[in-house]
Amino acid sequence: MHKDLVQILNCPARDCAASGLALEETAVETIAYRTGTVSEVREGALVCAACGRRYPIEDFVPTFEQLFPADLQEEARYWGDWYGFFWDRGYRGFFDLRAPVAHFIARGIEVPDPGSLSGRDLPGTHKTLAEHPLVQGAERIMDVGCGAGWSSLYLARLGHSVVAFDPSAANVRRAKLYAISQGERIEYIATGLGFLNFKPEVFDAAFALHSIHHVPDLNNEMVLVREWLREGGAIAVDEHIRSDTLLAPIVEELDNWFNEQVAPRYRTLNAEELKYLYDSGHSRMEDAGSSEVLSALAGNFSIESFQTRFVSLDLFSYMYYLWRRCVPEEYTRASTAVSAVYNFLESTCPERAEYVTVLGRKAEGPGPAMPALQKTQKATVTVRDASELRTEAMQEAIEALQATVEALNETVHAKDRHASELQAVIERQAAELARKQAALEQQAALLRRIESGRVMGVINRISKLRKRGR
Repeated sequence: MHKDLVQILNCPARDCAASGLALEETAVETIAYRTGTVSEVREGALVCAACGRRYPIEDFVPTFEQLFPADLQEEARYWGDWYGFFWDRGYRGFFDLRAPVAHFIARGIEVPDPGSLSGRDLPGTHKTLAEHPLVQGAERIMDVGCGAGWSSLYLARLGHSVVAFDPSAANVRRAKLYAISQGERIEYIATGLGFLNFKPEVFDAAFALHSIHHVPDLNNEMVLVREWLREGGAIAVDEHIRSDTLLAPIVEELDNWFNEQVAPRYRTLNAEELKYLYDSGHSRMEDAGSSEVLSALAGNFSIESFQTRFVSLDLFSYMYYLWRRCVPEEYTRASTAVSAVYNFLESTCPERAEYVTVLGRKAEGPGPAMPALQKTQKATVTVRDASELRTEAMQEAIEALQATVEALNETVHAKDRHASELQAVIERQAAELARKQAALEQQAALLRRIESGRVMGVINRISKLRKRGR
């Protein structure tokens, strides 16, 4: 932690909120970053003179964990243990967009997604948001709920000054150490919304990628995020707002199929190795704030752009890739099939979208994209009866997925049939050659017999002539 971080912090305790903290330095280290050499506090404390609280600094990261209620403490432990498993085994996909990602390590499968093997930053909505002019011009960016640090590392590599925070102290300490190893200077704090207090208007932009749906009372917390942004500052959000019930039965069937027919082929980690992982990838606070994401953004920011998407089938391409024995072309075909299903859903029932990508700014007025946000926020069906549409759309979605899967299978089966036909032709040709070879051998034998008869005839005639000469 650099000492300058103290200048933008207030005491995080809401029964205090004093305007300043004092820094106690126990251990200081000099670190060589890409942008230059910096002295940082590795061990120490932040001290509030008003309330007397001491917030420890460990491995360059200050932590406000002592303020957490029991449910947030459990949440922090959950994700610390979850990503800690990957960290301990050397997997960095959740820490760095340039590292391979193995989606099903929790199921004992270590095969990486082929789309993550290029060594370059993975594409996605984070790139779209980061390239927006309001974000490109931002110097200091706040990364809300940074998790294992992939988003803050991505932003730092783009040249932004990043202050990132997440409730899991274990995760942000790992993220800090990894950022140091990559030569990127990032300030990390172990805390969450509701247990943090920056000075007003100290950030040019805020990022929240797949994080604020974990935050309860999000409407009120977003008021503070607005206060921390300068006037005109941007907020970039990519968030989960619901899980679509149309796709739920499809996902369940795909999951059952994968676990029964595909996973056993690739499982390399046994139950003993996986015992420290939880049975589910969802914590107790998952979706605690999903229902407030849109209202919190609409109530505090001018909405400049708004997009929706479906995500439930995102892993089908990887599943199909494994089923087809890790052939890259099969991954591409499956991705095309998933895109077809998503396009169908977007065209028939866009109000059921699962994720939203929002770019807003701190300004007066609703913004040009506010109507699109509000339309999704209402999430009501006005054209046809909801139950009728739900049943029809579900059936159509299932049929569309089945058709695309069947098309993929037909392509594979066509290749198999062609190979079988070629094999049959080869076998017929081999049989024909064998038949011809046998016929030739019979003819050769016959010729030998004929030739042998002729020779014997000549010998007999010579023998008779000799007898007459005598």
